[in-house]
Amino acid sequence: MDNSSSLFDRYAPILRSGSLFNSTGLAQELRIAQEGDIETYYAPFDHVERDARLVLVGITPGLTQARNALLEAQRQLSLGASPAMAERLAKTAASFSGSMRNNLVRLLDFIGVHEWLGVDSTDQVFNPDSRLVHYTSVLRYPVFLRGQNYNGQPAPDKSPLLQAQIEQWFASEVDQLRQAVFIPLGSIPQQVMAGMVDSERVARTQVLQSLPHPSGANAERIAYFLGTKSADKCSSKCNTRRLDMLREQALQQVRELIASSR
Repeated sequence: MDNSSSLFDRYAPILRSGSLFNSTGLAQELRIAQEGDIETYYAPFDHVERDARLVLVGITPGLTQARNALLEAQRQLSLGASPAMAERLAKTAASFSGSMRNNLVRLLDFIGVHEWLGVDSTDQVFNPDSRLVHYTSVLRYPVFLRGQNYNGQPAPDKSPLLQAQIEQWFASEVDQLRQAVFIPLGSIPQQVMAGMVDSERVARTQVLQSLPHPSGANAERIAYFLGTKSADKCSSKCNTRRLDMLREQALQQVRELIASSR
């Protein structure tokens, strides 16, 4: 595994070549490491927005996000952008892209994050010119299990490869963002951020643990959290009492952030 903080320069020749994909996914030339059925591939998610006030933390970029980042980096390089600019714009274009982004904006606006950031809607933080938000994943580069998007199983702490990648790349990012507020999206990111709190890399007040995951597969929980679906219309899989508690926690924490920023 490469020890550099950014692999962009190493993979730039492949980005320029145009040979980024094969019939099953990403080109083998982009593979960083493998451990059994687990593979990690390169896509340009290296950039760290050091002055960001908010950090959105996923588990790992999926194939859709990886493709979007690679194609945008390739396009920017072909237009003559510097590697640093291509790296930043590729990450902004791809991070939480697809339907997940729309759900995330709705959730963040609902709890008032846009007000804390001083924008009309958190949709604006996905603008390439915005420097308010840093997008990242506990596994910075795309991870696949038997060719499919990694979903948290096996757990990262059961894999020496994944655990090493969290420490090498994600923990390094956390150390560069000590003044930001982190929102981990999903159980694995929440567990990893809890570990960062326990190790005193960040303060407990800097981590908001209370949002449903913005995945389209989580549509019912999102709808209930946002108040667009009532409890009596929810299935037994939707733990409305827990969502009520998480909603109040999120609203309270953002109210405190807004108050402290005035």
